[in-house]
Amino acid sequence: MANLTIIEGNKNDAVGRRSIAVNGRFIRGYGVPKYKSDADRLRVVEAARGFLGYNEADGSHKKIIDIYNGYKPLARGYAVSYDDAWCATFGSAVAIVCGLTGIIPTECGCEEQIKLFKVRGAWVEDDSYVPKPGDYIFYDWDDSGAGDNTGLTDHVGIVEESPIALNVGDRTDTGSAAPSGAFTAEGIDVSKWQGEVDFAKVKAAGKSFVIIRAGLGLSADPNWEKNYKNAKAAGLNVGAYWAHNEGSGDTVTRALAEADACLGILKGTQLEYPVYYDLEVGDQKNWNAMAYAFCQAVEAAGYYVGLYTSESFLGSFDAAFKQRFTLWVANWSRKPGTGAIWQKSSKGNVSGISGNVDLDTAFKNFPEAIKNAKLNGFGKTAPAPAAPAPETTSRPSDRIMDLATRTIRGEFGNGAERKTLLGGNYDSVQAEVNHRLTASVDTLAKEVIAGRYGNGPDRKAALDYRYNEVQAKVNDLLK
Repeated sequence: MANLTIIEGNKNDAVGRRSIAVNGRFIRGYGVPKYKSDADRLRVVEAARGFLGYNEADGSHKKIIDIYNGYKPLARGYAVSYDDAWCATFGSAVAIVCGLTGIIPTECGCEEQIKLFKVRGAWVEDDSYVPKPGDYIFYDWDDSGAGDNTGLTDHVGIVEESPIALNVGDRTDTGSAAPSGAFTAEGIDVSKWQGEVDFAKVKAAGKSFVIIRAGLGLSADPNWEKNYKNAKAAGLNVGAYWAHNEGSGDTVTRALAEADACLGILKGTQLEYPVYYDLEVGDQKNWNAMAYAFCQAVEAAGYYVGLYTSESFLGSFDAAFKQRFTLWVANWSRKPGTGAIWQKSSKGNVSGISGNVDLDTAFKNFPEAIKNAKLNGFGKTAPAPAAPAPETTSRPSDRIMDLATRTIRGEFGNGAERKTLLGGNYDSVQAEVNHRLTASVDTLAKEVIAGRYGNGPDRKAALDYRYNEVQAKVNDLLK
C-alpha cells in the first residue's frame, strides 16, 4: 500500500513530517481546495515546508500563531493563544501566507474547519480517494480503517507527497528540484571584480542570462553601466542585484535608502530577470525587516524583486517573506531546498571572463513572466518611487486599516491586480499603505501610543517589518 507524507504542526512538539498509508487507519477525510492549478498546490506545500522545525520549545511556533491572529476577521472571533493546540492554526497560516484563503478556510479548530470545507464543496470522505499534494488531511485516532468514519476529528496536516505527482510545468519560485520537462536556464552573475567581460563569448559558451551588480550600499557598481550595455548588446537576458554593505547600519531606514539608490541607478533599464537584494552581512536579527523594506519599496516602483542569500542564512527570514518574494539561493556543494535560482559555484570558468565567476541555474522562465506582467521597464516606463506620505494623517475606517494590513501582507498583489481587487477602496488603502511604509519612526510611534494600530498581534500585523523599530521607539517614549 502506498504511503503519504504529511507536514503537520503538533501540540508540545514541532512542525514535522508523518508517513501514513493511503486510505489506511485514522483518516477522517480530506479538505480538497479548489486550486486553479497544480502550481498553487506546490505553493502550499512549499509554504508548509518553510515552517518545518518551528516548535514550542524555543517559541518559534508563536510566529505561526501570530500570522493566524493577524488575519481578520478571526474565525468565530477567537484569537489563538500560544498555549492552545495549533495544528489547524498551522494549516490556516499556510493558506494566509499563500494568499489562498478564498479556497482554504481559516480556522483554529479541526471540526470547524471541516464544516467550512463542506460549505465550499471541498470536503471528501471517500475511502477510494487518493489525495494530491496540497490537500488537507484530517485524522481520527479512533478510526479503524473499515467502513465510514463516524468519530470526531483529532488532528490535521497538509499532504506533501502522494502517489499522484503534480504537473507544474514552469516551476514556481520555490522548491529544490525542477520537475521533469520544466524550464531551466544557465547563467552567471558579475560585478566589478570580474573586470572586462566579453559577453558575446559568455553567450557563445551557452549562458542565456547574467545578473549584474548594480550597486553596493548607496553607490553604483563602477562597471554597472558598461556591463549592462554590453550584456544587452550580446543578446543576454539581464537581471540586477544590489548589495547591502557591512558597517553601514543594519536598519530598515538603511534598507530603504539602499532601495532608493538602487531605483535611481535602474531608471531607464529593461531587465528580463528580477532585481535582488543581496543580504549577507551585518546583524542577522534585522535582516527580515530590512529585506521586507527593500523588496516592498522596489516592488512598488514596478519591479519583480527578490532576495539573494546563502541557504545557511534562510532561517533569518520568515516563511511569509520567503513565500511572497522570489529567492536566489547560494549553495556551492549541493542543490538547495528552495529558490527559483540556484547559485551553484563561485569558481566557474567561462569563456569571456578572466578568472573565476559565479555560476547560476534558473528554474523559472523569468523573461516570460516579467514581460507578460509588464514589469522591469517592459511595456511601460517603470514608475518613480512613491512620494513620501504626509507625516501625519487622520485614521481611516477600520475596514481601510484592515485592507491596508492585508495589502502589505501581499494578499492583493500589485499594480493592476491590486486596483482590481480593491476596487473603490484602492486610493484610500494605498494611501494608508504608503503612510505606513514611508512615515518616520517617530510619527508611527506616536500613532501607536494614540491607539491607531491597536495592540498585540493587530499592531504587529499593521506595522509588518517596521514593528520592531517602531515598538522600540514607543517603549522609549513611554519611559
